[in-house]
Amino acid sequence: MGSATKLKQINLGQQNLKVFGRLIRLWDAKNMASASTPTIFSIDGVILDEEGTMVQFTIPKKLENEFRPSLTLGCVYMFVDVNTVDIKNKKYIYHHQKYMLQFKSSTKVYHLESRGSSIPNYGFEFCPFDQIPSKSGISKPLIDLIGVISHVGPYDYAGKTSSKKNRKLKIRSKDEQEQEIVLWGEYGGSFDEAFVLQKSTDHKIVVAILAGLTAGTYLGKTEATSSSATQIYFDSDITEIAEYQSRYKLPLTIKDESGNESGTLDAVAFYNVAEDLVEVNATQATQNLKIDATKHAIALDIAIGKTRLFHIAMNTKYSSHFTINYVLKKSYPVENENTSLILPTLENTKVAK
Repeated sequence: MGSATKLKQINLGQQNLKVFGRLIRLWDAKNMASASTPTIFSIDGVILDEEGTMVQFTIPKKLENEFRPSLTLGCVYMFVDVNTVDIKNKKYIYHHQKYMLQFKSSTKVYHLESRGSSIPNYGFEFCPFDQIPSKSGISKPLIDLIGVISHVGPYDYAGKTSSKKNRKLKIRSKDEQEQEIVLWGEYGGSFDEAFVLQKSTDHKIVVAILAGLTAGTYLGKTEATSSSATQIYFDSDITEIAEYQSRYKLPLTIKDESGNESGTLDAVAFYNVAEDLVEVNATQATQNLKIDATKHAIALDIAIGKTRLFHIAMNTKYSSHFTINYVLKKSYPVENENTSLILPTLENTKVAK
């Protein structure tokens, strides 16, 4: 069959290519803004090769019946005789490369069972939360997000006069940034709220990957919203989710100088803030203590008795089913623990709401 061209070596304008990779994403590209049943434009997908390079491909609607039966998510394929097309004027696609691969009637699809075992089953390029506003332009590129679910809203009509339903979520990043996500239609309706709430009841964090989102601005606020390419993952076998879950969740009680019961506050520290308090990172503690990474921080008492100046955030705007009401955003060392604490200025300690 011959060797394939590596994905990272492909340039825009190349034709009649032979490419190889694992099929990690597959969806029907639809016009989600349609008032009636969304129209399918094409079958789109993403392949990942042995070097970790991803690229999106597209199959025109007229070739749907010819190629759809040949594609199974997770399998490794050789695509023979595909062309590159410019993504410059295309919307709702991934910008992994400056090109997409396009099938044509002469394209051949070969399922390879003896190759590609080293290629991961998943691949993502996560967008930092503070870069989401830059993705809300005319092209509406697809983005992937990962974070801890901190809020799950009801599945309800978008407005009093709207016929469309959605569900709003909030996820929190490792550096405690929070991002709202709007799941429309079937994505909001099928979201496993019971699973998330049960995990929260058991005092466990729920890490989610939301792939294939788009960014937009509504009433001056940037939102990430679902698209026809959206896929939601809770699977802890995914490396990126496992890494999130191996980070700290540290429940603690803070007392002020008064010593009164009214001067206590129950809160939770995550990730870097928790690691700073216990003076060891999550990976080291897991290796040393040989206990589950999501529970090991409770066994570490190094943080007890420390005097710190804490930056605390709480949710005052949205109702939530979750039991975590206060989260430590920052922890500042105090040079002289015997002196009274002087709070920073309001400008320096604004709490995200």
